[in-house]
Amino acid sequence: MNSLREKFSLLAPMDGFDPRNLENARCEYHCTFLDPNLEYRKQSDQLVRTAMGEQIKAVLPGYRILTSNVYVKPAGTGRFEIHQNWPTIEDIDIPTVTVWAPLQDTGFKNGTIRVVPGGHRIFPDIAAATSDRFFDDFETELIETYLEPVNVAAGEALIFDDSLLHWSSDNLSENPRITFQIEMVPQDAQTVLWIRNPDDPTQFDLWEAATDFWLEYDMESVLGRPEGLKFLGTRPNPNQHLSLEEFDACMQRADEIRRAKYVLD
Repeated sequence: MNSLREKFSLLAPMDGFDPRNLENARCEYHCTFLDPNLEYRKQSDQLVRTAMGEQIKAVLPGYRILTSNVYVKPAGTGRFEIHQNWPTIEDIDIPTVTVWAPLQDTGFKNGTIRVVPGGHRIFPDIAAATSDRFFDDFETELIETYLEPVNVAAGEALIFDDSLLHWSSDNLSENPRITFQIEMVPQDAQTVLWIRNPDDPTQFDLWEAATDFWLEYDMESVLGRPEGLKFLGTRPNPNQHLSLEEFDACMQRADEIRRAKYVLD
């Protein structure tokens, strides 16, 4: 772990791992994909693949690394929004997962990850960057009642379904909180970018997006029609807002809903 921290310290993002160093920063935490320094983004991705690739392959056979990010919460800030991870493959019925690996112990003080246990794959929702969020009307209740902290030690990793609601608070410690986030997709899956059609919000546009996309494009490409990517067609938008009561009813039936969709032969 000390060797990994040393290699990490040699990386040089444009924001210096603190978005407050840049004008018009999108958030209060550093994220590799949001940094303008493309060379840094490639070096960061290679560092993560070299450090963790073999271990992840052993734990998740049949899956491959699509992309990775370094997330850094500077001391005193770094609050995340409640979210699900973006869909990254064409067939959204096939699970994709995130490996969340901190470089230091995480807990309440430095803003560890919080999740809604059992809340994965029960809502017909495509959580693209341009999507409305089905839980907008009850975010406070999610934080107060449903989102539970997961303390993860340095050297450990948390693996979770990308559809799982998660969130984290400010880093109240005196040191940056550093975490590797690795997106895992099935080995042969078609990887794509989902963008809600700006002219018809009942449809999503699908664009081919391999690993190179995440290393060479920027956030504007996620929010609009990206240049240079192959257009794959459209898909219906199933998203709908839920009330807190509807959300709670789904949570009560979570296992039943998943069993109806995923049957083992």
